[in-house]
Amino acid sequence: MIRAEIEQALRTLHQAIAQAIPEDDSGNAINAQFEHLFSTFDSSEDYTFIAQELLNNLIMFYPNFTPAIPRELLWSVGGSCMHYLSEEEMEQFAAADTEESTRH
Repeated sequence: MIRAEIEQALRTLHQAIAQAIPEDDSGNAINAQFEHLFSTFDSSEDYTFIAQELLNNLIMFYPNFTPAIPRELLWSVGGSCMHYLSEEEMEQFAAADTEESTRH
C-alpha cells in the first residue's frame, strides 16, 4: 500500500467504526488520535508511528473493532502492528511485496 492507500484505508476504518466509539475519555482519545493522524496526512508529515499507535490502541482498548481493520493495513503500517498478523499472513504479504518489487 502506498501513502494515499493507507490514508484512505484509515479514513474508511474511522467512518466504519465512528458510531461505535463511545463518548467517554477513551473514545475521545481515539477520536483525537484519528484527527491527529489525518492532520499528518494533510501536512505531508510522517504518519507511521502515529498510525501504529492508533491501531495498537484500537485493538487493545476496543478488540471488537479488530475485524474492521484490514490485515493489509496492519502489514503496511508495520512496526508493532505486525504482532497481530499470523506467520502465514506475514509470509503472504512478504511474498507479495517481493513479487511487486521484482516487477518494477
